[in-house]
Amino acid sequence: MRDNLIFKGIPEKKDENPEAVIRNFMQKEMKMTSEQVNKISVARAHRMGRKNEQNNYPRVIVAKFDFFKQKEEIKLKSKELKGSKFYLSDQFPKEILDRRRKLYPILNENWKLDR
Repeated sequence: MRDNLIFKGIPEKKDENPEAVIRNFMQKEMKMTSEQVNKISVARAHRMGRKNEQNNYPRVIVAKFDFFKQKEEIKLKSKELKGSKFYLSDQFPKEILDRRRKLYPILNENWKLDR
């Protein structure tokens, strides 16, 4: 999972190619040039979870990059997404996500006290 990123909020279409979707997303929403995007080597990309017709939220796209450095460059460009409906994050194992979920209330409470 070290080389994986999760893209959230990208609209889902029937019979889409997830790799092409994230490449297009990086150009349009993350303001990357086509040269930058073409240099990125994606091992695989797919939507995660079952498709649910009643769900109004699109499934996330998990992308595995061939090179860790390219993943980090994309993460740096994610500042372009601030204030939008899109989100980019690392993929973590379930155990780590569960631990973080328990710590979020403490983080939020301390954040409120600091303001």
